[in-house]
Amino acid sequence: MMASKKVKKQDIGSPYNVVHHVHVDKALKWSGSQIDDPNDLFQLHELLGEGAFGKVYRAVHVQSQQIFAVKIVKGQHEDVNQEIEVLQKVHHENVVAYYGSINRRKEELWLIMELCTPGSVRDLIETVNLPLSEAQTAYII
Repeated sequence: MMASKKVKKQDIGSPYNVVHHVHVDKALKWSGSQIDDPNDLFQLHELLGEGAFGKVYRAVHVQSQQIFAVKIVKGQHEDVNQEIEVLQKVHHENVVAYYGSINRRKEELWLIMELCTPGSVRDLIETVNLPLSEAQTAYII
């Protein structure tokens, strides 16, 4: 029979001197010491589209180099809050993934989402210059 070695508290390694600069809570709200300006976290690139509430940009997360779509909404809009609630609940391959939001000094809301390439359904229709078939439409819906 083999004797088991008794593990002492000082033998157990643990991370030390760790500072969390960014926190994402259960509601996917980003907060932390480096969130005063989301431009420090994300590098905005080309404008992908514009809507009633704001603009969508291709963005790169500076630390991980992961590519996202960032929707920047000026002011407060109840419809945007409803959109966030839906995106938090829906997880499907045909629905854009929602990774969270950042409030920037209460003047802007940044929605961090999956970047869908080659673009929207409208982009696809405009690129091929043809209407979608019934089967294609059914797949999208």
